[in-house]
Amino acid sequence: MRVLVVFAHPTRESFCGSILKEILDELSFAGHHAEVLDLYAEKFDPVMPKTEWQAYERSASHEIQRYVDQIRASDALIWVFPTWNYGLPAILKGYVDRIWKPTVAFRLDEYRNVIFDSFDNLRFFLVATTYGAGWLSNIFVGNPCKRVLSRCLRRHFSSNSKFVWLALYGLDKPSSRSLHRFLRKVRLAVRSNSAHSRADI
Repeated sequence: MRVLVVFAHPTRESFCGSILKEILDELSFAGHHAEVLDLYAEKFDPVMPKTEWQAYERSASHEIQRYVDQIRASDALIWVFPTWNYGLPAILKGYVDRIWKPTVAFRLDEYRNVIFDSFDNLRFFLVATTYGAGWLSNIFVGNPCKRVLSRCLRRHFSSNSKFVWLALYGLDKPSSRSLHRFLRKVRLAVRSNSAHSRADI
């Protein structure tokens, strides 16, 4: 199975970097092929240029075609990122804005209805994120990051595709036990979902 792992943190010398390592180790151990898209390392530009905006509903331009090809060649998608100010890091939001476009992530029919069938190749979408603040603080504001992914971006996937949300809260005051427990949780989730998806192929 081919898995596209999108990493959106300025450095791998971070807890998000530790999460990424666990994911890659598990995928390698299970014999899967992982392709890492490290948005910061390759200096991905999150700003949509005027020319892309003008051609938004047409086929992908050569500037973003490589990213489109990565998604289309994958069987599953994993995101690793920190939740900042209750949302996605700007670089990851820009990735969605520029790459998850019409003709790539969804279609528009002749009546301008949105049709979500472009990601049918993706068997699961696993998200592993961290929060500085605690769980209660995020619940108080409605946890907008989780809502966007689980209710909005999730619509792009087939009903047979599984969505997995893994979040570590309270990273501003971490304990070694909670960090270790979360890494194990991530590894087990990757193992379970990749094994299930392989059985379905």
